[in-house]
Amino acid sequence: MDIIFNEEFLREASDKGRLMFELLHKELGCLEVVKEIRGLGLMAGIELTVAAQPILAELRNSGMIALPAGEKVVRLLPPLNVKVVEIEKAVSIMKETISKNKVAAQ
Repeated sequence: MDIIFNEEFLREASDKGRLMFELLHKELGCLEVVKEIRGLGLMAGIELTVAAQPILAELRNSGMIALPAGEKVVRLLPPLNVKVVEIEKAVSIMKETISKNKVAAQ
């Protein structure tokens, strides 16, 4: 519990959340199948214009775990101690997967 309430740890988690959303908006915001990117802190929902299940399956095949939050929303919930490099890799995998599957999903 001391770690979770440590001000530096909380500040780092908050900074990582801002970075994650910045990268998500930069890399995914321009994709036509991405309707909205929303969330708080390190919790994110990427609403799509297509079904999320095929994309979730492909994410799993790429080594990334994400969950559905409704029929068209991909939910990301990394741990608070996630590393910046892991956030960058996850966003890269998301972009590649969504870009690759957007034609098949439409």
